[in-house]
Amino acid sequence: NNNNNNNSSSSTTSIPMFESGTEVAKTIQFPRLKPSSTLHFVTGNRQKIYPQIIPPKNTSIQESPYVSALDMGVLEVVASIINFFTAVKAEIFVGVKGSTFSMDVFSVRYYQHKDEGGGENYIVGPNGIERLYGPAAPHACM
Repeated sequence: NNNNNNNSSSSTTSIPMFESGTEVAKTIQFPRLKPSSTLHFVTGNRQKIYPQIIPPKNTSIQESPYVSALDMGVLEVVASIINFFTAVKAEIFVGVKGSTFSMDVFSVRYYQHKDEGGGENYIVGPNGIERLYGPAAPHACM
């Protein structure tokens, strides 16, 4: 139940949200592996190995020399990489306190001197949103 008076003055600033990694990752094509090739994808302590050519989904279609990130089972990894570098290049980045993704983006932006070029970093935490100056705090378990 909200009984706010419409005469009260308040201002809000909206920040456009941007997440294109998954849609862009769907368009990424990798060269198809040769039978003697082995490709390793390592995520954390999990490893996925592709020791042979990945067959096309529809064998009636002539085989493409490329395979999609989705067919390889690495769509989310590719999307994360795209989102990371998009965030690094953004004029304004708003991250979440305690997020290793956010802390890594803050660090790369700091060491690339993004703030000197007019870029801004903000961090959202339990006390609200605040501008981040300097390097990100080191990773720590909360």
